[in-house]
Amino acid sequence: MSSMLSICTTVKNRSKITVDNKQLLLFPNCIKSLASSLTLGVDVELVISDWQSDDWKISEWILDAIPYIPIHIITIVGEGFSAGRGRNIAAKHAKGDILFFMDADMIVNREVINHGILKVSDGYVYYPTVLYETDGGKQIIHEGGGNVFMSADMYRESGGWPEFYKHGFEDTDYASTLKKISKIHTNENISIFHQWHPQTTEFKNLYAKEDPQVDLRKQHYQSIQNKQSENIITAIDFILNTDPNTTHHNLNKPIRANNRSFI
Repeated sequence: MSSMLSICTTVKNRSKITVDNKQLLLFPNCIKSLASSLTLGVDVELVISDWQSDDWKISEWILDAIPYIPIHIITIVGEGFSAGRGRNIAAKHAKGDILFFMDADMIVNREVINHGILKVSDGYVYYPTVLYETDGGKQIIHEGGGNVFMSADMYRESGGWPEFYKHGFEDTDYASTLKKISKIHTNENISIFHQWHPQTTEFKNLYAKEDPQVDLRKQHYQSIQNKQSENIITAIDFILNTDPNTTHHNLNKPIRANNRSFI
């Protein structure tokens, strides 16, 4: 029996952001790159937990960005923002036996998708390396984070993502959990690209309720950041073989196109 891939992401106001009089279409670019990365014959669905985004309603543009796969949008009402909780809600609605947790500001490529499916089928949890540019213009490589492939069984065994109501830290904690119960795979030659955006308090949605557990993890997080700074690279392929301005090339027939839902 063939596997089904559920791509799970959570988002709050990443579709149309104005910075220095320029609009950043982070989530639409992410979804366009995803559309260009899927291979015919792969059974796939996209599951989005949306924290009542009001910058550009997702249902207004997403069918044009990725028209050929089932899309399920779950709206989270009455809460602030928690990346971990958002990912858990998306996973709860996922039907696939392979899960790809993908941040909403990534540019992905076909090689990562295919490699992820392969490594999970081989029994691994797979973390693609992530290349991104900082506010200071430095380009660094990051291993881990919120972008990871795993089996649905492994997700259930892990107990899911920590649900901190503050930006960050849930990904490092979850990686530590996964390392205790699974084989971890990373390939430095296959990466995804993080689209630049300002590293500001307002942008990170840090207005929600405080979580005292987060402060206990600051020292651990800082040590990881110091390690990352040692891996600064000087030149990368910014599009990673994917043009975010094109959509669904090589996808020439519908795949369960009537299976979309906006919850």
